Amino acid sequence: MTEVEKTTRSSSDNNSSHSGHSGHDLGPAANSGKPTEATASTGRAPTCSRSGSGSTTNSVHDEAGEQSSPGTQLDPKPGPAEAPVKDPKDAKDAKETKSEKSETKETKDPKDAKEAKDAKDQKDAPLQSASSAGKGGRSGRQGGGRGTRDKSGNSSGSGFPWDMESLKEAILAAEAGSGDVRNLIVKSGFSPRAPAFTALINVCGKEKMADKALEVFEAATHMPNVQRNTYMYSALISALGGSGMWEKALEVFDNMKQDAAGPRGPICEPNTITYSALISACERAGKLERAWEVYQEMRESNVMPDLITYSVLLSACEKENEWDKALEVVDAMHSAGMHANQLSYSRAINSLAEQGRVEKATEVFLQMQMCGCEANLHLCNTMLTCLERNGRGDLAFHLLRSMHENGIVGESGTYNATLAAILGTRWPSSQGAHNPNAILSTMLDVYQMMKFFGVRVTPYTCRLLIDACVAARQTPAALALAHEFQHGLSVSMEEETLEKLNSLLRDENV
Repeated sequence: MTEVEKTTRSSSDNNSSHSGHSGHDLGPAANSGKPTEATASTGRAPTCSRSGSGSTTNSVHDEAGEQSSPGTQLDPKPGPAEAPVKDPKDAKDAKETKSEKSETKETKDPKDAKEAKDAKDQKDAPLQSASSAGKGGRSGRQGGGRGTRDKSGNSSGSGFPWDMESLKEAILAAEAGSGDVRNLIVKSGFSPRAPAFTALINVCGKEKMADKALEVFEAATHMPNVQRNTYMYSALISALGGSGMWEKALEVFDNMKQDAAGPRGPICEPNTITYSALISACERAGKLERAWEVYQEMRESNVMPDLITYSVLLSACEKENEWDKALEVVDAMHSAGMHANQLSYSRAINSLAEQGRVEKATEVFLQMQMCGCEANLHLCNTMLTCLERNGRGDLAFHLLRSMHENGIVGESGTYNATLAAILGTRWPSSQGAHNPNAILSTMLDVYQMMKFFGVRVTPYTCRLLIDACVAARQTPAALALAHEFQHGLSVSMEEETLEKLNSLLRDENV
C-alpha cells in the first residue's frame, strides 16, 4: 500500500469518527479544512470538525473535486514514492463517458423493448393474481370471486368461487330460480361439505332469501359425500319462517321426518332447534293453533324445549290473548327451572287480575322469583294493581313492606295503589268483620312510610286518606291531615275531597 493510499484511508477513517463510527486519530492534522489530492479524486466530501466551535460542518465539493473553502494540506508520512493522482478533468470525462454508455444501452429498438415488457408481464401475471386474491379477494356482493363476476357467477378473471367467502358472496349476488346457485356450488374451486351447506342456508336466511336457501339445500343432494342432516333441515326451516313461508316450513318438516324414518335415520331426526324454528315460523304468521300442535308433538317425541322454545310459544299466546295457554307455558318453564322475561310476567299477572284470579297471580309472582327472575319496581306495581282491583289490601300491605326490606322504594303510584287496596279491602271471613278504624290505622302507616322515603304526596293520596277518616268518623285525624296537606306539604286538595271534609265537620257539629 502506497503512502497516498494510507493517507486516503486515514482521512476516510477520520470522516467515520465524526459520524459516530470508530477510526484512527489523525491528531492536529485532522482539524485542517483542506483535503488531500487523493481524497479530492474520489469526489466525496469529508466531515470536518471546526476546533473551538464544537460544531461539525461539511466542506462542499463539486464532481471534479474542487473545494469550497481553502485549508491546510495534510502531509503524508514519509515513505515510497506517491502513486500518480488522476487529473480531476480526467475523472469528469470518465463519468460523462459512462453516462453516454448508459444512455446508449437504454436506447434500444422500441419493438424489442415492448416484447421484453410483454414477456415480463406474462411471467408476473400468476404472482399478481395470487397477490390480488390474498389482499382483496372480495369484490362485494356483485363479485364473489377473483375478478369481476356477473349475476350468473361467471368471472372475467380466473373462474368460479374458490373459497367459502367468495361462494357466499356469489350466491347472494346470483339470480334466484335461474339455476345459478347450483351452478356456483357445483363448479366452485373447492368441495363444500355438510357444515358449509348449513352455513350457506343460514346466510340466505339472514338476508331473507328463502328461495336461494331452498336452492342451496337442493344442491346438497347432488353433491358427493354430502348428506342432508338435522342442522341443514333446521337452518332451512328457520330461513323459510323468517321469510313468512310457514306452510313451506311445515312441508320441509314433514320431509325431514320421512328422512329420519328412512335409511338416514338419526342424522335427520328433529331436535330442539328444529321445533323451535318451526314454532317461530308459525308464531310469526300468527298461527297459534299450529304452533301449539308442534309444541305438543315436541313433548310427545321426548324432545325437551329450551328457553327459546318457551319464549317463542309464550309470545304467540300473548299475541292471541290466550292466557290459559300462556300460563301453561309459564308453569312448564318453572317446572324446568326456567323463567320468562319480566314483560311476559307483567302481562300474565294483568290478565289474571282481569279474571279475578288473585291466588294464581300471587303464585306466578312468587314462583317467578324462585326461578331467578328479579321482582323489579314495575313488576311490584303490576302485582299491587292486581291486588287493588280485587280488594286484597292485606296482601298489598305485606308486599309493600317486603319491597322495603329488599331495598325497593316505590313511587307515588306504588303507595297510592297500596292505599287504595287497603281502603277497598274485602277482608276474608277468617280475619273478622270489616273494621274502618283498623283500615285507617294501616293507611296512616303507609302514609308515614311515604313521607319517610321522600315520595311525593299527590291530591289522590289526600283523597284516599280523607275517605278513610270519613269512613271511620275520625274528624280530628281528618283535620290534622288537611292542615298538613295544605300547609306542611303544599298539596292542593281536590274539591270533592274538601266537600267530604266539610260534610264530616257538619255532621260532627250536629
